[in-house]
Amino acid sequence: MGGEKRRNKKQKASKSKQQKTPQTADGFSLATTAIEAESNHLAALSTNEKCDMIAELSEKILEDPTSAFKEERESITTDGTNETSVRVPSKVQKLLDLARPHKNGDEEYVASLAIMSLLAVFRDILPSYRLRMPTDAERAGKISKETKQLWDYERALL
Repeated sequence: MGGEKRRNKKQKASKSKQQKTPQTADGFSLATTAIEAESNHLAALSTNEKCDMIAELSEKILEDPTSAFKEERESITTDGTNETSVRVPSKVQKLLDLARPHKNGDEEYVASLAIMSLLAVFRDILPSYRLRMPTDAERAGKISKETKQLWDYERALL
């Protein structure tokens, strides 16, 4: 009888340890990186869900093109006290992942749809003037905050 109670306590303890594993908002453990989790997540989605994701990402990119290239950080609270920061790929990176068949679950249709969506997005967000990197002399001079933000955005586009 005593051995059976110990086994039950051990099983309960191991279950509680498994449940306490830090997880992201999507349910992925923090042991895997956000990028790996995203590619695993893409393979699990249906074709219709992937198409909806392409449309949603494209809309978000067009709403705010300057933040679409920036990686995001997601803070996750574990055990009520510890806070962990996890990198989340940018919106453009997510769309690029959908355009790669080996990352989206080997679906060529979804990949071609994502590529066409990327083409339409870039046609909309690219400026009408020629993009170039600033020279060393330009970077050495004093520049305003807005100019620096514009250069960072142009660098991300290139």
